[in-house]
Amino acid sequence: MPSIRGFGTLGILVILLSVLASVLVVPTYATNGSGLTNAERLRRGLHPNAPHRLYHPGEQLLPRQSPTPTTPSDISEPTPSDTPEPPPPSVCYSGIIQIYSPNEPLYYFTHFMSDSGVFLGAVNGGDMIGFCTSGDDFFEIQNGGSSDELQSYPYIGAILSTPTGDISDSTGNGAFIGAVPETAAGTYPGTTTNSIADALGASLPGQSTIWKFDPDTAALTIFWTNSDGSLQPAHVVWVPDFGGLAITGNVDLFNSEGSFSGEEVTLSLVPWFQPERGQSR
Repeated sequence: MPSIRGFGTLGILVILLSVLASVLVVPTYATNGSGLTNAERLRRGLHPNAPHRLYHPGEQLLPRQSPTPTTPSDISEPTPSDTPEPPPPSVCYSGIIQIYSPNEPLYYFTHFMSDSGVFLGAVNGGDMIGFCTSGDDFFEIQNGGSSDELQSYPYIGAILSTPTGDISDSTGNGAFIGAVPETAAGTYPGTTTNSIADALGASLPGQSTIWKFDPDTAALTIFWTNSDGSLQPAHVVWVPDFGGLAITGNVDLFNSEGSFSGEEVTLSLVPWFQPERGQSR
């Protein structure tokens, strides 16, 4: 049996260890309140803790920069649309063609043709013609005739007086105004079947898309396409020998080489009424 003395010593040791453990688990604070939370410090009447520094003294802070955006290499600058502008609307005209000498009206254009296939002029009134144009483009003029020949050759065109050749300022070559089928602008010879070719039994170049119109002056002008594709502004000549019209690049050479007595004239449209856009005149 253990002695009471031994038990007493052991018990005292246990009690001492218990007291020491209780002392270790109890938090301790300095008398100045360091280590207390701000709430505990306020309850004790102390000032809040000083804020913690998030940087070291003397350390320089650089401004924050966003990353530089990069442009993908496959993105190109926008370019204007490749879609072509729509062509201006056409205005259609109808009326009669008046032939002017330099100083006064001379004749009117008619549907009647000479035996050689040249359109004739008349003193008292002309026949109705019509055309459409969008401005500075070349166009065709419908002759408006109802005969079989005019139905076969429905346009007023220029027909070269020789099977080959060009019209220029340096030659006396000419083309007479007769009935032709449709030909594209800027083509040579255009067509070799026409009213004059049929009348003479020859193959003569003819062109229909030769006209330009100035709506401000009502003037009609003619351009002939040569074999090299060049455009020749034409002089219009009234030829009494045929009672009709011709074009040439040189009026003096045309008269002398052809033994003609032609007079240079201008052509003007006498309209029936002023059109609105897209309507006939």
